[in-house]
Amino acid sequence: MIFCEKITLITTIVFLYFQQVTSQNLSPSTLLENTISETSGLILLNNRLITHNDSGNTAELYEIDSSSGLITRSLEITNTTNIDWEDITYDDMYIYIGDFGNNSGDRQNLSIYRVLITDYLTASSSVIADGVINFNYKEQIDFTPSPFATNFDAEALISIENNLYLFTKNWNNFQTDIYRIPKIPGEYEIQKIATLNTQGLITGATYNASLNEILLTGYTTNGEAFLVELSNLNTTDFSFETLNRKILAIPTDNSFQIEAITQKNEDTYYITSEEFQNRSATLFELSSNTLSVSTKFNATKTPSLFPNPTSGLLTIENPNYIKASIFDMKGVFIKKTTAREISIEKLPTGIYLVQLSHANKNNEYIKVIKR
Repeated sequence: MIFCEKITLITTIVFLYFQQVTSQNLSPSTLLENTISETSGLILLNNRLITHNDSGNTAELYEIDSSSGLITRSLEITNTTNIDWEDITYDDMYIYIGDFGNNSGDRQNLSIYRVLITDYLTASSSVIADGVINFNYKEQIDFTPSPFATNFDAEALISIENNLYLFTKNWNNFQTDIYRIPKIPGEYEIQKIATLNTQGLITGATYNASLNEILLTGYTTNGEAFLVELSNLNTTDFSFETLNRKILAIPTDNSFQIEAITQKNEDTYYITSEEFQNRSATLFELSSNTLSVSTKFNATKTPSLFPNPTSGLLTIENPNYIKASIFDMKGVFIKKTTAREISIEKLPTGIYLVQLSHANKNNEYIKVIKR
């Protein structure tokens, strides 16, 4: 365990266990229009709020109005494809688009596209990428498809000085691995420099230079959105002194599937969530002044539903449980039960939503990964 000493990411794998004692209410700014219901990355560049969709969508960037959620401009990146765009970042010269989503762990064409900012700002309807950074993970030797059971998926990217930093979305252990990638187009084999026990799936990242901190967003398979704050960063050896994890309380009508974060000003951030289970894709605002959190180390939280992921049998532990309903990701009802063990072995591999109804009339929504 590490408490007061500086946490160094170059050589140390960091395992921090803590329980939240408070949560932050996340207030929606506006709903997003349907074209960007699968928002996955977010930046604020020259007062333009820019997003993109993820896998299977067009290779386009969209500027959105922060008050209405409507698209004000779209721009195609003509010499690219959107296999699975997952995040976006920028520096003084370039926009970087991360095409590295890898839910099945079998991709061998992971890429980051580079677009000149001057080209982006002056283009009318399309622009050409200025280069591509191709990479693979040094630790990965097996490319057998393993849907939602890989540690080589990624959805978060930031730029600091001469490098890009990628944060993985680990389906196997719900941690995040950190990789450093050069900004120069070419072919790279990248090696993990650290692991953080984020206790969930990391989906977005941003670097706040003025506060010298990194913020990571994500969600758990229990349907809980959260934020991780890495403070007092040393950019020379990429180390930090403080790690805080905070639950984000999402309003009932808005999707909890947080996908992206970017800095609005010195202490305020924009966050987006994509549409899920008929809950709207939303743009949120969050102030960093509310992010301080008391932590209790070595504490664990008993899950309502486990194991998760699973290949067959789910057990419900919540004592207030009355019944469970299972839906697919399109909101189609599959089955209902009052049993404390639920078999999903006959369902196809994928992600499902389990609604647990409790005696206190509250509903709990849990994402379940069927392997």
